[in-house]
Amino acid sequence: MKKLLGLTLMIALLALLSSCGEKKILHCDGCGREVEVAASSGMEEEWIVFCEDCEKGLGLSSILGE
Repeated sequence: MKKLLGLTLMIALLALLSSCGEKKILHCDGCGREVEVAASSGMEEEWIVFCEDCEKGLGLSSILGE
C-alpha cells in the first residue's frame, strides 16, 4: 500500500512539474518589482509592465476588465 501511495505521489509531482511552462522575469516600471510572465508571451524588458499592486494603484485593473 505504501509503495502504491509513493508511486502515485511521484507521478503527481512529475505531472505538476511538467505542466509548468517556462517563465521569464521582467521588472515593473512602477516599483521595480520582478514580474513573471510566460516565456512564450513575446514580452521583453522594453515593454511597459506593471505588477498587480501598481496596476491597482493606477486603476488599470478596472480598465482591463479584471
